[in-house]
Amino acid sequence: MDEPEAALHPEAIVRFLNVLSLLAVQGVQIFMATHSYFVLKKLQLLARQSQKSIPVLSVSGKEPVLNDLKDGMPDNPIVNTSKGLGKDQRTYQRT
Repeated sequence: MDEPEAALHPEAIVRFLNVLSLLAVQGVQIFMATHSYFVLKKLQLLARQSQKSIPVLSVSGKEPVLNDLKDGMPDNPIVNTSKGLGKDQRTYQRT
């Protein structure tokens, strides 16, 4: 599925990801593309809660990098940019 966050309210994303988690427990394999820290963070919480592997393939630069959300958030531009939002308030102030 391609970027479910593009058409869903954050509350709906949480519910949707909970449903996908239930399907995964039943053996359904799910492939998803996202550019959302919110989606990645919710998936990480689900992975840690269930102690199940949720592999993430990040592509930034020439080589793809494989991480597991059970082990933490990946080091990629989506995560790093989202974490940095609060660090430099000047970047996000209205002019």
